[in-house]
Amino acid sequence: MLYIAADHAGFTLKNRILKLCQQQQIAVVDVHPQYDQQDDYPDVAVLLAQKILDDDDNLGIAICGTAEGICMGLNRFSFIRAATVDTPHITKLSREHNQANVICLPGPYSHKDFSDKMLLEIVETFLYTIPDESERHLRRIAKLSRLPTTLT
Repeated sequence: MLYIAADHAGFTLKNRILKLCQQQQIAVVDVHPQYDQQDDYPDVAVLLAQKILDDDDNLGIAICGTAEGICMGLNRFSFIRAATVDTPHITKLSREHNQANVICLPGPYSHKDFSDKMLLEIVETFLYTIPDESERHLRRIAKLSRLPTTLT
């Protein structure tokens, strides 16, 4: 299942993506549908992470003002591999090489003007790219999993 979440800064972009997915009959669940000017991206990250935890096959799209804050929040969870993307090419590499299970898109602070075509291409690339399970990529994913959470 594909899940999507955004804080207040990413709310408009999230709704555009939801509309595009609906038009293309792509099933997506909005885990934070209400607009809240006072919400914080770490809280939204937790809502999305809970959905990803439910099933290894679940994927997520996260949006905040820059994409970076929500990406940092999501990557605090050991089972999340979130990547900030803004092109289909980076989306493909993140999914294929890094086995990203969440992509993070920048909202208004990036000044990135996504066309509907570009947004749809990013979403479809994310959904339909199969992770590369060659030895070098699996080795790197395993190393990520073994990184300590603190350094002494």
